[in-house]
Amino acid sequence: VHSEQIVPAPQISIKIDRTMAARYGLSAGKLARTLETAFKGSVVSQVVEGQRAFDVCVLYGEKYRNNIEVIRSTLIDTPGGATIPLSAVARVETSTGPSSINHENTSRRVVVQANVAGRDLGGTIKDIREKISREVKLPEGYYVVYGGQFEAQEEATTRLFWLGLLALVGMTVLLALAFKSMRAAVLISCMDRLSPVLMTALTASCGVLPIAILGGAGRELEQPLAVVIVGGMVSSTCLTLFVIPALLRLYGADLSPIKRTPSGSEFVMQ
Repeated sequence: VHSEQIVPAPQISIKIDRTMAARYGLSAGKLARTLETAFKGSVVSQVVEGQRAFDVCVLYGEKYRNNIEVIRSTLIDTPGGATIPLSAVARVETSTGPSSINHENTSRRVVVQANVAGRDLGGTIKDIREKISREVKLPEGYYVVYGGQFEAQEEATTRLFWLGLLALVGMTVLLALAFKSMRAAVLISCMDRLSPVLMTALTASCGVLPIAILGGAGRELEQPLAVVIVGGMVSSTCLTLFVIPALLRLYGADLSPIKRTPSGSEFVMQ
């Protein structure tokens, strides 16, 4: 397991005491603007030189901006006309913080990476989700997103499901349009399509069976897909051999062949 490296960097933290600031008639916004002028700079005028204009900024020098004692003694003007040091209304101290903050979709993020070995990726993510939901209490506003190869696997599975459903609907519509009757389509499928279905199922299953059984490193995406393909081939073959004949026995009794042509058999309704 590897987490994104966050290198701490020294920084000066200024925490405003709103209660003390209110006693002097100061607001947090007023103090923030004063500090911004001191450490970031504010434009107070412009200098025109020929056809060009240059902004004139007021801010502390470099050596003063990094001196915590100078920061604490920064004078703040109050509405009553008095001046007070910043330390009277704020706590100035040194601390450490992240040197960089990464964002994704306007939210801060920290990446934790892990490699899966000895088991499937989907089962591992399922166990991680259950353990995190049971044992880890995330602060408000924090959430966990599972990405990487698992995200690609989920997208591929969803895409395969919808494409398979679309193909099934398309085949049903085409058969109904071609034979004008679903019962005729079932009977013709049983008589003429058994061998092609068996050949296709066996060929595809034997091709991906080693990946489905053996798996191994680097096959985290291929192995679940191979299992789905083998299962689909087995179920489709059983559908062809058992379910369709059962449907034919129930609904195809009034169908009988009248002739056989090179392109296949033709049936009529009795």
